[in-house]
Amino acid sequence: EGVGARGGTVGGILPSLGTCGWIQVLGGIFMTTFLAPGVGNFALFRIPSLAVFSTLMCIGPIYALPLGYYIKGERVTVRAALGSVLACAGVIPMFFGGALGFPS
Repeated sequence: EGVGARGGTVGGILPSLGTCGWIQVLGGIFMTTFLAPGVGNFALFRIPSLAVFSTLMCIGPIYALPLGYYIKGERVTVRAALGSVLACAGVIPMFFGGALGFPS
């Protein structure tokens, strides 16, 4: 059973958040559902190379670690750092594919 910021739930399902908490939740939903894909599609037509665009879209884990640390005070674990590096390493064949001998 989830516990909200004020220590309870609404109907046993939703956390009991204050107005500010629900505004943050709705803002996050809006950004991840509508704003991020829209901005990504806009950037796709502005960046000349699909490989560069793919690389920029896949380095989100690298940005997430310091943002989580500075904004929320979350600890950066070795597992999280290795996962971020692995996610970004998976993009290397797309960016340097021709130079590394991968078929393009």
